[in-house]
Amino acid sequence: MRTVRMPHPIDLLPGAQEALNILENTIKATMSNLPEGDAAARALTEAVTNPDDPTDPVPDHVWDQAAKHFDQKELAALLLSAVLTIAVDRLSTATRQSKGMS
Repeated sequence: MRTVRMPHPIDLLPGAQEALNILENTIKATMSNLPEGDAAARALTEAVTNPDDPTDPVPDHVWDQAAKHFDQKELAALLLSAVLTIAVDRLSTATRQSKGMS
């Protein structure tokens, strides 16, 4: 017998989906320099999402390379995008839903 899971938490909290959509749009608009620093952005995202050492998930060389291409606002957008995607994906997995950040 399969356990029935709750609806996706984003659907249960009023305004949650709208807030994520606004944040996602802000992140996309902020990452205007992404094509130039694509490899650095991928390396930073990888370091955040799959750290070799959870106590120091972003090695200095990865951070320094990203900082050459992005200002602090753009770095914040990259980091928020990575961790929000992870959070939404984990919620989707836990509740066996198919909802994620687009």
